[in-house]
Amino acid sequence: MCGDRVHCATVSTSGAIPAFVIEADCVAVDRAVHDVNPDLITVTCGSYRRGRLQVGDVDILITDPRSDDDPHYLPLIVSR
Repeated sequence: MCGDRVHCATVSTSGAIPAFVIEADCVAVDRAVHDVNPDLITVTCGSYRRGRLQVGDVDILITDPRSDDDPHYLPLIVSR
């Protein structure tokens, strides 16, 4: 947990990933997140969001705006 109601997931690689690959991966993560709970919000952050053509990792914030507790969604999302 990175802060109140916000989970952080970072996927690191050993090399540069083209932005178009990251975009497809972010769509897949967003689908998995919404399969677990449609109220969750995902935001892709970091160098990809800043427009870099190649990145070494992907930072995705996941939050549940309707909840004040830590519902432990991340293990459910990762298992998908």
